[in-house]
Amino acid sequence: MAEINKEKKKGKQLPVLSPKEEALVQETIEDVFTSDSGEALIIIEAKLRNLDPQEIGAAFEWLQIALQSMWQFFEAIRLVRKNVDWVNAHELLLSAADGFNSIGIRELFDLCIGIGSYSEAIIEIQKSNIGKALELLSDVKKYLDNAGQFGSKFRPLIDHIEPDALYLAGVKALMELDFGNGKILIEQASQSAERVALEYYEEGTPLYNTFQGLARFHRAYYTYNRAYNDFNLYDFDSIIAKKGLAEDAIQARELLSRGDLQNELIRNTVNTSNALVDLLMAIHELAQLMNNIFQSTLKLETSALISVKQRIATASDSAAKSGSQAVIFVRACNLLSDRVKNIERLAKPTKKDFGTLSGLVASATFLPLFLIVSWSNTTFSTGLNATTLITSCIILALIAGFGFGALRFKSLVFPTHNGKDYPKSHKQK
Repeated sequence: MAEINKEKKKGKQLPVLSPKEEALVQETIEDVFTSDSGEALIIIEAKLRNLDPQEIGAAFEWLQIALQSMWQFFEAIRLVRKNVDWVNAHELLLSAADGFNSIGIRELFDLCIGIGSYSEAIIEIQKSNIGKALELLSDVKKYLDNAGQFGSKFRPLIDHIEPDALYLAGVKALMELDFGNGKILIEQASQSAERVALEYYEEGTPLYNTFQGLARFHRAYYTYNRAYNDFNLYDFDSIIAKKGLAEDAIQARELLSRGDLQNELIRNTVNTSNALVDLLMAIHELAQLMNNIFQSTLKLETSALISVKQRIATASDSAAKSGSQAVIFVRACNLLSDRVKNIERLAKPTKKDFGTLSGLVASATFLPLFLIVSWSNTTFSTGLNATTLITSCIILALIAGFGFGALRFKSLVFPTHNGKDYPKSHKQK
């Protein structure tokens, strides 16, 4: 039963109720809150229409405030469930809390303040004010626990809140580079989301898929932060060792795509999951390429970066569709893209790099070639003069060492005359 605390009334002084009138107010509240949430608004509106001050007497003002407050409460719940309208829901919940407080229904006041704190926390999350959101979420469970039987009716809401609260705490830890606590908190958030799916929803239904998808998304978010940090620390071996780096993100995308897509937050999370898939795969491929660069004296084949660049571009496009909550992923894509450009720049061979190994090959090839060509010239009387013989051996040695890139050295072998290169032995007369 709803207990009326007459000492907690404030504002306009209401008429004093007789025991019978007080029981009528309590019974009306019980009728509404024991009904199905979807039918509560219809019941409240019918009771408001049938209120007769002449018949009810002193209880009229009390019932009017109680019914109006209950209408605001259930309308707020409807706005959240149907339109994900947290802003208007928050205003309605605060107004309902004032109404219940004015007639001394403390349990319903705590219920409204508790759910109102949750709605405000969601608003702060959308503004990226994680610290403020965590403070608000820490109050939610306390208020709902104080709401007595009404809190018990909305106990499932507490269970649904827990994954968000743990996930936000994990995000905060990761932002502070506390990967130890971040991993623990996000794993707890994932397990909590899985429990909600198993306890409240039938397998295969949209909401079951939603919470299972969120559990995978939470883990994928941690994996991304860990991998990105390892990449920045040049710990490429740790990244390469994780073969299924994007597995959780892939599962999150698939489950959420079959989830509650009427919810805008879920639709945005699908896009963010798409971004995580490509980002994680790009980081994994880029780590392999960077590892090869650091372990090899040979230059990178820049064409190997094409798939990485495509993945980063796709990830950026997906993140951009998720709205302001995914700005961090767009920035990460930009940073990765800049790194790829620098790798391409550093991987381009220069004149200095060109002779690092090829010069050794050319030098080692020259002497055997010179001996062979000299022997052939003497044995078969080809008539090659010394200049032509040496020049031919140099050309062959350079081709052996540098391939057709040796043509860049032609000006060293063939001096330029009138804009054309040709051997001195073929001078125009």
